Amino acid sequence: MTVLLKLNLQQFKADPDNVLLQDAVTGQVPFTQGELILTQFMQQSTIAQLAQHEEMTAPVKTFTYLAEGPGAYWVSETERIQTSKAKWLTARMEAHKVGVIIPVSKEFLRYTLTNFFNMIRPAIVGAFALKVDQSSLFGASDSPFVTGTSVWERIQASGNAVPLSDDLYNDLNRAIGLIEAVDGNPNGLTTTRRFNQNLRGARDTTNKPIFNDARQGATAEALGLPIGYANAESWDFAKALLMTADWSYARYGVLQDIEYDISTDATLTTITDDGDDSLYNLFERDMFALRATMHVGFMTLKDGAFAAITPASAGTTETIKTLSVTPKQPDKEQEGKEQEGNTDGVVEAVISNLQNGVAVDEDDLKELTNDQLKFICDTLSVEYAAKATKADLISLILG
Repeated sequence: MTVLLKLNLQQFKADPDNVLLQDAVTGQVPFTQGELILTQFMQQSTIAQLAQHEEMTAPVKTFTYLAEGPGAYWVSETERIQTSKAKWLTARMEAHKVGVIIPVSKEFLRYTLTNFFNMIRPAIVGAFALKVDQSSLFGASDSPFVTGTSVWERIQASGNAVPLSDDLYNDLNRAIGLIEAVDGNPNGLTTTRRFNQNLRGARDTTNKPIFNDARQGATAEALGLPIGYANAESWDFAKALLMTADWSYARYGVLQDIEYDISTDATLTTITDDGDDSLYNLFERDMFALRATMHVGFMTLKDGAFAAITPASAGTTETIKTLSVTPKQPDKEQEGKEQEGNTDGVVEAVISNLQNGVAVDEDDLKELTNDQLKFICDTLSVEYAAKATKADLISLILG
């Protein structure tokens, strides 16, 4: 006799802790994991940390913001009080689809939805945050946002760019002052870890650090403003070294639905196999591809609300120092001394170029002595171990 057990299949299918990925090849990311993706996206994305969040329940959101407040007037008794209108402007923000495709081993098809998205979540978050930051900060070539709306395009339109000088304190003060000049309220700075050596190395006339204690790591704030560090891959170093803004004039929004789809037989055209130009075939590799998509909107509202410190040579014909090494002298007894003397100019050029955000050649660093490399580290406030090798010092300087 066969006994049939009654199961609530509808409830079973809806529970991501029970459903295998191979049985749910398309749909929305389970609620809990979807919420975590959104939360971590907002924590990891530079623009999401700085800009003001706008709730979005539809692909397009129209809202008004106060551009200029009403005026008040002094009046005598019984005198008619003048009236004035507040200036309200309308802004329209549209959410655009951003997607990521991640090749994954086929064994993960036997994972439950919950376990799989817990594992893959960091990759999805990182890809989304990087792409959104690239487009919103600098207006990447594939940006879907309206032309002229990125932070850098606003800086270009207003001319709020301060070329880096040998006085970083004054450069920061000038950049902040450009925003304050139009009655803005600068409330944050953003840059990358690469520029932190400039902040950490800035010293006053008594040779003490200006922005942080010498024992601290990344500089947390400067001139009273917090500093957020962006992913270097989202940054265009040829355009800006640091940005500041009244970030209330930057807005972003996220539609809550994160959708996914998987394929086991697709051929990926945007990546190739290692060692040749053949396309990446999932079937041949016994893999599948996860495609995840979400919708993000971004806009800026005012040109003068943004400013930047730019490379010293940006927009000018100023010649950047080039690094060159005088060939070694054949006299072996004097070789060490002469080589060190010949490379003194290289040391100065390395320090100058790094302070101005200009890349240096590793081969030039290899020609320097350990003492010279340590001198560069000391000048740039780069910490190193007492027994650091030449390779270690070069790595720290280039890092």
